[in-house]
Amino acid sequence: MGRTVTIGDRRMTVENPRIRKAVVTTGMAHTRVVAHAGQFVVVDVLINGAQPNVRAVDLDFWSSVDEHILSDSDPLSSLIGESAACAFAFPAQRHDRAAIVHKADGEESGAGVYWDLPTHIRERLAFEPKFTVSGFRVPKHNGQRVLELTVANEGERDGTFRARVSLKGFSGGSIVGFPVPAGESRTYTGSPGDILLYLENQGEGTLTVQYPADGGLTSIERTVQPSRTTTGSNT
Repeated sequence: MGRTVTIGDRRMTVENPRIRKAVVTTGMAHTRVVAHAGQFVVVDVLINGAQPNVRAVDLDFWSSVDEHILSDSDPLSSLIGESAACAFAFPAQRHDRAAIVHKADGEESGAGVYWDLPTHIRERLAFEPKFTVSGFRVPKHNGQRVLELTVANEGERDGTFRARVSLKGFSGGSIVGFPVPAGESRTYTGSPGDILLYLENQGEGTLTVQYPADGGLTSIERTVQPSRTTTGSNT
């Protein structure tokens, strides 16, 4: 990890690995939170010393575990807040060897260039944060709506809770992110993006918070009436 390899007319560098339970990326229509049953290893990818101007999936990079390329591990690029970064999906398990591999179509099994993950990254893959939303309110503070989210981390390591907040009937959404240590709870209070402004203008509506849980993403909803938050459901 961290070395530069020349492949054809490209000098490729893969460096700075870190683990994320979920990542934030630009979707077709709006910013989104992406999660899966395992975890992501986020790395910086440089081509000829610069951030690549093509999608990561077009660079022939893959996740590899114990010499096997994970065929469904198309990397994610365009990560919000992480310049030159790509996210690779890995199972949340202990591995004797885990790597980012460059393998072009037609190359034999086992061929390619491997950037092995450091031992401390491989070991951390087996330990996940586990987030649950224990409180979800949209009260008024000083006459304005604010979002209050209380999140517990029942997992085995500290993590950053990342969620997408959206309003039913409106396109787009806003991202909320904050650290939650293992075995503890944290409360976020704020006004993410323009979502609550839309809610105020509409007078009422249903807010959805989508966040990582076992197996991928889950969501929780609150219907806000002109006077107070009245109903809620999990999906």
